Amino acid sequence: MNIGIIGDGDTDRLILLKIVKSIVPWNVNEVPIQRQSFRVAIDKYWQNSNKNDFWFPHNSANELKKKVLGILYAAFNDFQYNSGDVTDNDIIIASTDAEHHLTNSEIYFDWWAFSLTKIFISGVENFYHNMIHHQGRGKENLPLIIPILPFPSTDILIAVARNMSDHYGKKPNELKRMLYGTDNLRTITPEDFEDKALKHITPDSINVIFKHIPESRPFINFLSAIARIG
Repeated sequence: MNIGIIGDGDTDRLILLKIVKSIVPWNVNEVPIQRQSFRVAIDKYWQNSNKNDFWFPHNSANELKKKVLGILYAAFNDFQYNSGDVTDNDIIIASTDAEHHLTNSEIYFDWWAFSLTKIFISGVENFYHNMIHHQGRGKENLPLIIPILPFPSTDILIAVARNMSDHYGKKPNELKRMLYGTDNLRTITPEDFEDKALKHITPDSINVIFKHIPESRPFINFLSAIARIG
């Protein structure tokens, strides 16, 4: 299985890749698509939105959908260039830090937070539609695209995996300092990152993540279904 991960940085990609490898029972080949990121698009979306216009037909939602679509095209091209033929056995994970924190998991279902993932899903659906009807691709030549946008950041998955009870309400930098002792992950050695993050991702801790992080559930469910079918 070839897998490409659109993330905000190397550590985010490592965390998501470890989750994939902990769920699917076969070899996973990571295909680099590091040139692409949703970071700027998400930051602009929050800047241009307020709690009354996070959804369609408002401009902020429409602009984010267009940006998601454009980044998916570029990521697909990079993925295809680096892997060769693309098939429906391949996966692209579309991820970015939401950069807004929640004080409890229920708030994820407030419209302002819930809309973010749904806008990404609309971009994915539009991507498939255009690839089929404008580029003549069939299902067998398109990868599965799975969005995951953790609040406030991918590090929340590690905090839950480590059974840290005070992870909610933390801003991204606060969460990093709690987990790693620094908010500059470039200063963390690969060995320290393995010890403080990656080793805590196990089948058991993925079940805990699934229980406590609503935005992780479609991602984990997709992978679990693939593992069972495969």
